[in-house]
Amino acid sequence: NDFQGKPSYIFQLRKGNKKMKVNVSEYADFLIGFLPNENLFMILPASILDGVGALHYYSGMKRSKYLKYINNWDLLKSEGGE
Repeated sequence: NDFQGKPSYIFQLRKGNKKMKVNVSEYADFLIGFLPNENLFMILPASILDGVGALHYYSGMKRSKYLKYINNWDLLKSEGGE
């Protein structure tokens, strides 16, 4: 997808007929998404995604509640990792 000529990404977080939202935290602690055109990863705690139908990221965004999760691998350490 493109937004104003820049890559955009949509992570669908639904199951079944796509009307049912998923409580991601029932299945995992984190969701890791790769943004290939940006060569970036989003490390998202599952708890912030519960009940979210889709997550949108637009290349070059300056404001987003998800920006703090880009390449933030330290989040995995804070959850009892090494």
